[in-house]
Amino acid sequence: MTSDRAIAPRRSPRQPRSAARVQKIMRAYERLLRGGTTKISTHHIAEEAGIPVSSIYQYFPNKEALAFAMYQEWAGEAKKELRRMREGAAPTEDWRSYLFDRPNMFLD
Repeated sequence: MTSDRAIAPRRSPRQPRSAARVQKIMRAYERLLRGGTTKISTHHIAEEAGIPVSSIYQYFPNKEALAFAMYQEWAGEAKKELRRMREGAAPTEDWRSYLFDRPNMFLD
């Protein structure tokens, strides 16, 4: 089992340039995932992002920490979408019918 420390980011970006680099790393990882790559290494991520591998390790101790950050981002986006959907629901509508009577709502 992975400890919280093993998946915690090393540091947070403080400057816009650093934040942009972290986003570049995350987007590269996401492209590899969506592209169906089954074995993703930090080397692959760095190559996809066009940065040195050492840049990844400035912010993430390992690829598991990067994966966890990616999943946190996705969970945050899902939470925002669910809130948006909840705000658009009729106040008298039952949540089950709102979700289950729309079979295509979760498809891309």
